[in-house]
Amino acid sequence: MSSEIAEKKKPEVVWIGDPPETCDICQTPIDFLEQFIDGRTFSGPWANMCSNCHTNHGVGLGVGKGQKFVRQDDGRWLKVRG
Repeated sequence: MSSEIAEKKKPEVVWIGDPPETCDICQTPIDFLEQFIDGRTFSGPWANMCSNCHTNHGVGLGVGKGQKFVRQDDGRWLKVRG
């Protein structure tokens, strides 16, 4: 395997459009938190959640579960898990 292939990184995935303003569950401002999870809840519907609400109401991270986004210095929201 060439070093070029080994060093190839996955493309960055960023949140498109306006990020959520608040956690859909507790209403905490997302900008205050620096990260959020777009994920499915135990009750079924998806929500934009803070980490605490995701711990208590989310089903995890990954395909069909949820994605974690972290705000970057340039203002973009980068998907870091899921």
